[in-house]
Amino acid sequence: MRQSLPVLLLISLLSSTGLASAGWEEGLAAVRNGDHNRAVHEFRSVVEASPDFAGGHFMLAQALLNLNGSAEALKYFRNAYDLDPNNVSYQFALARAYLANGRSGEATQILQKINPSYLPSAQQGEYQQMLGRAMENSPSSDGGVQSEVDTHDPRIAEENRRIAEENAEIERHNTEIEAMKREQEALERELKELEGGDPP
Repeated sequence: MRQSLPVLLLISLLSSTGLASAGWEEGLAAVRNGDHNRAVHEFRSVVEASPDFAGGHFMLAQALLNLNGSAEALKYFRNAYDLDPNNVSYQFALARAYLANGRSGEATQILQKINPSYLPSAQQGEYQQMLGRAMENSPSSDGGVQSEVDTHDPRIAEENRRIAEENAEIERHNTEIEAMKREQEALERELKELEGGDPP
């Protein structure tokens, strides 16, 4: 399954931090094995044990999404974003979740906070497609939002959609890997502060 490579990368990134939170390793193993029910169960225990750990909320949201629980996943994507609002991966995932739940106005607000140059090149096409879709479906109460979409060449918009469709799975994996890299950095800082104590 194509999901296994990014999961293995996530595990290798985080195993070096010594993360020992209850359920974390088990959750990653469940994702790697495609056991989404178990992953949800394990990441719920991570969130309960460490409610301020954005990565736990993010991974629970991903596991819920794999079970087609997009409405509940949105809650945990939002939690991850609220805990780490400058994380571009969390912003992107939250915007995608808003769109999946028909909340185009909120998706537009989040997408407009993202500097697309910080996204991997494979995700930039999806970003343009998401922004266009969100703005087209948003109430145009602020006047200038709709006109920005209308000025795009339709051929460019079509090409962006084609690229986004071809790279959707790769882009999702890139988002997960980037989020986990950021979490690794945060965990390494926390572990240094704890000076040998048990991680949260």
